[in-house]
Amino acid sequence: MIGRKKIVSFGQEALDILKITDNISSLQTSQKEMADSIAALGELIRDVRAELREVKNEAKLDAVVKAQEVVSSVQNGFNQRMEDMAVKVALLEQTRSMAYADRQRPELPNRDSSEKDGES
Repeated sequence: MIGRKKIVSFGQEALDILKITDNISSLQTSQKEMADSIAALGELIRDVRAELREVKNEAKLDAVVKAQEVVSSVQNGFNQRMEDMAVKVALLEQTRSMAYADRQRPELPNRDSSEKDGES
């Protein structure tokens, strides 16, 4: 007959094996949960990267739009100054040609002075 000690020892071994099996099962469950969490984190990281690319592209677009506005504003100011200068040059040319024409025109005797000369 098997002794009591052997039965207790066998029972203890069986209990230890059950505990080990339960621990292994818990470890496997935890490992699966960790793998799922890592996969979810990977997906979140991909989403964040995509959003960052989108934000970066939007920021670049905003910067380009602002730069275009500045360039357009400067160009409009430059064009206005060019127009103002063209008007000033045209006025100066007109003033010069009028002054030149006045110098080229012979002086006509004054009517009042010629009548007086004729009366004397």
